[in-house]
Amino acid sequence: MVELYVNDIRKIVFSYVKNQHTMEDITQEVFLTAYNNFHTFRGKGSIKNWLLKIAVNKSKDYLKSWHHRKVQMTHIQKALNTHVFNELDMTQTEIEQFAEVISKNQNR
Repeated sequence: MVELYVNDIRKIVFSYVKNQHTMEDITQEVFLTAYNNFHTFRGKGSIKNWLLKIAVNKSKDYLKSWHHRKVQMTHIQKALNTHVFNELDMTQTEIEQFAEVISKNQNR
C-alpha cells in the first residue's frame, strides 16, 4: 500500500503544508493511521481515496495546530524586525499586533 500511494500522499500533503520535513512526518502519520484503522475502511470507495482523505485531514489538523501557528508567527516576527519596519518607527507591541493580524488573515 505504501509503495503504491506514497507519492500521491506526499503531493497532497505538501500542497497544504509547503514544508518538506513536515510533509514527510504527516505522510508517515497517514500510513500509521490507515494501518491502525484499516478495520474502519468500508470498501465503498478506493483505498487511494481513503488515504487521500486521511492525508487532507492530517494536513488541515497540522495547519490548525499550535505548533504551526507558533512557527509561522516566529517567521513573521523575524520578517517584521527587518530594517524596513524599524524605519517605520513601530514599537515592538505594534509589530507583534501587526504580525498577529497577518497570521490570522493567512489562516483563513
